[in-house]
Amino acid sequence: LDPAPLVVKFGVSWHPIKPFVLNADLDDLLSSTSYYSGQSFGNHVKLGLSYDLFGILIIRGGYSNGNPSFGGGLPFLGINYAYAVDDVSQIYTHYLIFKANM
Repeated sequence: LDPAPLVVKFGVSWHPIKPFVLNADLDDLLSSTSYYSGQSFGNHVKLGLSYDLFGILIIRGGYSNGNPSFGGGLPFLGINYAYAVDDVSQIYTHYLIFKANM
């Protein structure tokens, strides 16, 4: 029986001015998973920036594992879209998310 690895993540979010949000994550700080084996520590860093246009439209961009990503959303409708590299398959994928608050 192979136990699951211990994965430690750390993230921060900063709002320098009202419509902007900067995010940074450090993924798998202990390098206990084989996903990051042989890769530099810089590959553990994920960065993102979002801009909220009056609560109507959110525009996002990011950088993860050497790959840029972008997306957007209509928060009042609960719709989010992203175009990013999937961590497992390492190919660009479209993500469409619908969110409902009850």
